[in-house]
Amino acid sequence: MTNAVTRLNTLLHGKIIGTDYLGNKYYSHKQKPEKRWVVFAEREEDASQVPPAWHSWLHQTSEKSPNDGTTLRFRHAWQKKHQQNLTASKQAFVPSSGKIAEKPYSPWKPNKKQSP
Repeated sequence: MTNAVTRLNTLLHGKIIGTDYLGNKYYSHKQKPEKRWVVFAEREEDASQVPPAWHSWLHQTSEKSPNDGTTLRFRHAWQKKHQQNLTASKQAFVPSSGKIAEKPYSPWKPNKKQSP
């Protein structure tokens, strides 16, 4: 959840640049456009919720925002749509057996051979 300082800073100094398909809003500073930030749509803020194109804009890899009409966004047919990290969520992958490892662990032991 966005704290009060971020909300106040956004209200006073923020200029909205765009919104992604997840509902995250991206801002830059009115006087210092190199300062950029995101206000997450979801209550649980996680950096993996930022799509790659917006990530490059936030980190100043790209000067033009993804919603700018002059920016070309090319996707290959084999590329999947961005998905956030699901590790501690209800959608996280769990093996069908419910166990992480089926076999007990046994450490590797080298063969001890005498050299001539």
